[in-house]
Amino acid sequence: MKHSTLLASIKMPIDLFLGKSSVQTNIYVFRVGEAHQKDDIVRFIDFSVDGYTRSNRKKASINLRDTDHAKERYAELVDLVCFGKGKLHYYTEKEYFEGTIDPDNGSDWNQTAPIDTRPTLDDFKKTVSDYLAWEVSNLLKNQSLEDDRPGK
Repeated sequence: MKHSTLLASIKMPIDLFLGKSSVQTNIYVFRVGEAHQKDDIVRFIDFSVDGYTRSNRKKASINLRDTDHAKERYAELVDLVCFGKGKLHYYTEKEYFEGTIDPDNGSDWNQTAPIDTRPTLDDFKKTVSDYLAWEVSNLLKNQSLEDDRPGK
């Protein structure tokens, strides 16, 4: 990092090399000739869904099919690396975020967008609703079992 700046870290699909290997692949984009500073912004992009469906059939005539705007997604990837989050279209801030790295470390090059785990009021309502539905279901089951007992 003394001679290059990390501009982007791109997480590629796990099945990128389907049939050849099964490894998580990341692509790093650098600006060469300029040292990375601790406050330099890095664009982290989760490109695991690239729009292609891959198959591992040896006799298949086509093992790579564009099933979800793959060409447009790759074009968006280039725009995101060059221009930032203003170019988000197929992807959201769940797959794209900007952060910093420790230029002396290297273990933080593959970051993902932070996830807000604070529960919302809707989360609470759903939990209470699920619990009440479970309680009513148990009461009805117990009532049904009592009605089925001999002598009732």
